[in-house]
Amino acid sequence: MMLSTVRVIILGCLLLSAGCGLLAIPLQNALMSPPEVLEHTITPAPGVTWDEVKNSKVSAVVLGYKQTGWGEPGQMDIGRTFGDYAVQEYKEKGYTSVSEGDILNYLKDHKDELAGMGDKDKIAQAARTLGADNIVFGQFEGEGIKLSRVTLLYFSSKDWRPLAVHQIAFSQFQSIKDAAHLMATSRVKRK
Repeated sequence: MMLSTVRVIILGCLLLSAGCGLLAIPLQNALMSPPEVLEHTITPAPGVTWDEVKNSKVSAVVLGYKQTGWGEPGQMDIGRTFGDYAVQEYKEKGYTSVSEGDILNYLKDHKDELAGMGDKDKIAQAARTLGADNIVFGQFEGEGIKLSRVTLLYFSSKDWRPLAVHQIAFSQFQSIKDAAHLMATSRVKRK
């Protein structure tokens, strides 16, 4: 009788410790996983009203175009990939966005009529024709293809006036796809 009681106690302790271990796993994950988004803001450019930013809804996302002057080929590749993911994410949310591919195809198809124009004028012409209110360029910080911060600069497609700066910063490095997803789905604050 004494032996069977000891067995029951041992079995109960084992089950209890196993149950506590199972409960501890999600709790530990919750405690160890910091918020993914540290900052997500849109700041109107000096002299630009919030309504002007808000009403400029259709974006031409030209984040990797070689003439933007943001530097290295790696940045251009990241920009193009981020832009493709971001355009897809925003389209799924019901926004209209023009991709870099759309812009480049327009430039290719209208090469002759755009021949006398500078690069910025060509991009603006393409953006306006494709229905974009603004043109978005990007700067990316991180390590390799893992991003810690994305800064998007919005310009008017009519006259290249700066409209706004859109920034998102992450508490840990994000893949390009996850960074685009978080930018499209996390809450953004007006600054």
